[in-house]
This record gives sequence, structure tokens and C-alpha cells, in this order.
Amino acid sequence: MFNLTQGYINGEWRDSISGDTFEVRNPFNDELIETIADCGIEDAELAIDEASKAFKVWRKTTPKVRSGYLRKIGDLLLEHKDALAALMTKEQGKPLQEAAGEVAFSAGFFHFFSEECKRPDGEMIPAAAAGKQFMTLREPLGVAAMVLPWNFPIGMPARKVAAALAAGCTCVVKP
Repeated sequence: MFNLTQGYINGEWRDSISGDTFEVRNPFNDELIETIADCGIEDAELAIDEASKAFKVWRKTTPKVRSGYLRKIGDLLLEHKDALAALMTKEQGKPLQEAAGEVAFSAGFFHFFSEECKRPDGEMIPAAAAGKQFMTLREPLGVAAMVLPWNFPIGMPARKVAAALAAGCTCVVKP
């Protein structure tokens, strides 16, 4: 189920443009788990270009539609919690119970932002001049670029990606 070894760009699994790869090994016994595409600068530029194109469509989705996608992602994380936890344990040595907790924790971000995105509240701020006010409006700004740590491989992406998608932004993630 989780043996995809390519980069994911614009809805497609792809090898790196350079063809470079790197090995993922079990830290306990040095067993080769998988060989993964090593995406570089050209891949990142392609991902940003594609995410910019996707942003033009995604930013127009309603909060209700975004909420449905985010809820589904959270549900899928919980549905596959045991398999994801086992993979995390195998590739980074995290204790299985802690890995399962991270998956559940991650699902919580998607569930939280699936509800939060339905409330894109602005704010009225009094101005120094009488009879004047400032109004804030929340709107998507563009592609969110995310560089993430290795020690929380599902938790940190979930925290950042869920918030960005809920706001109507697209994402490029570099684990």
C-alpha cells in the first residue's frame, strides 16, 4: 500500500527529473526498505509551477468543499493508522505506540481544520479617526512552501498542510 517511491507532483507520481535516488534503510538492522526518488531543484521548480496553476482553481473552492476533503484525509489517516505506524517504525525506529499516536495526532489536524475552514472570519478594527474602521479579510495567498523535519514525518506535514489547504492555498512539501 505504501510502496510509492516517486515524488508526487500535480496529482502524479513521478521519478526525479535527474533520475537520482536515495536509499531508505531500517536504522535497527540496516535493511534496505526502499529506494526513493531524490527530487532536486528542477523538481521543486516544477512542483511550484504546478502548484501555482492548481492554486487558481483550489482558491475558488468553497470552505464546505475544502472541509470535505480535509475530513476525508483525516479519516483515511485513522483508517490506515496501524500500517502507517508500522512503516514509520521501520524507517526511522520510532516506537510503534508513539508512531500510532503521531498518526492519530495528525488526523486531528485535518479534522480540526476541516471545521475551522468553515469560519473564515474577518475582523473590524477601530481607527484613530472618528467614524472610520479597518476591515480585515482572510483570503488565500498562493503556494505554501514547506520544509519539514524528519522526526515527525506525518505530524509536521499534517499541521502545516491542513492549515494551508483549509485557507485555500496549495502546497509544496519537502520532507
